[in-house]
Order: sequence, then C-alpha cells, then structure tokens
Amino acid sequence: MDIVNHLITFMGAKSYLEIGSGHHIGFKEIICQYKDDIEPNPGPGVIPVHHMTSDEAFKKMPREDRYDVIMIDGLHQCDQLARDAYNSVIHLNPKGFIVVHDCMPETESQQLRECPGGSWTGDVWKFQHGR
Repeated sequence: MDIVNHLITFMGAKSYLEIGSGHHIGFKEIICQYKDDIEPNPGPGVIPVHHMTSDEAFKKMPREDRYDVIMIDGLHQCDQLARDAYNSVIHLNPKGFIVVHDCMPETESQQLRECPGGSWTGDVWKFQHGR
C-alpha cells in the first residue's frame, strides 16, 4: 500500500478502485480523494461500495466511471484476473495505472487454483495481456 500511495501522490491521482477489498486492511491505508471498492465477501463490519463480484460490478458500472488507480486483488485465478484487467482498462483514466497484487507465489501450494488455506496467490502469475 505504501507503493500505491506513493504513486497516487506522484501522479496526483484523485480516484481509486480496489477489486477484492476483503477486510479493508489495505483499503483503509490508501490516501485518495475518492475511493471505491468491489468485494463479494466482505469481512465483518465492512460495507463495500459494490457488494458483489467484480464481473457483476463491471456490468452495472457506467462506462463513464473512471479511475486514476485500480488495484486488482480479487479472486486469485488467472482467468478472473484477465476479466478484471480487461474491465479495468475500460474504466481507467488515460494516464492512470493498474496494480496487480499477489503475483509471486513463494511455494508451489500458494499458486494452486483453489485456496489450500493460509497464504494464497493463486495462478495469477500466469496472466499474459493479449493472449
């Protein structure tokens, strides 16, 4: 989150979208004028702006809704990341940027498609834009 906040400050970003905000641990740390989030399974006491899957949220989101920064930390599966990345580009301001979380598994079990429990990055590391 420190890196994202640094980039927000550096570029003077005003709007932020987080896909997969979970318990709002990282979301609360982001310093940006306008923040939205998408989370189908929020933690206790968390009320996301879009309480649904990212696929559902992007279908309902007007194309005019644009963000300077989008953090993708949703379902840790390559095919879902591909859809989130595609939809994020549609809603990204021209000089905006996308950050993808959990791309470097440290163990073989962390990169399984289904969460084995504990730390999990899934197979998002397999994503290749344009393929």
